[in-house]
Amino acid sequence: TKGIGNYIGLSFVNFNLSRFLGDDILVGLTLDHQGKVWGYSSSGKLFYFNGKEFKPFHLNQGISQAIGYNLVNDICFDLIGNICITTIVKVICTVEH
Repeated sequence: TKGIGNYIGLSFVNFNLSRFLGDDILVGLTLDHQGKVWGYSSSGKLFYFNGKEFKPFHLNQGISQAIGYNLVNDICFDLIGNICITTIVKVICTVEH
């Protein structure tokens, strides 16, 4: 299974990401300006940690179409919470956060 481990005190807590990723590849993790952990896959699937578990974040259809078949390199957040997604060929920004 695909997942993330977090060391808390004397033990590890594992979070299974298979339901988000399927056959996709986890590209990375990042923090937004509020300290929330976000994960993203090469195909643009986004998810965030709500303090207890990872939850999917659904992009609107226009943003998903803009990503298309481009591989996602990175995501970042501006100071007001807008998500910027970089692919191999373009940068896509949204105000969905």
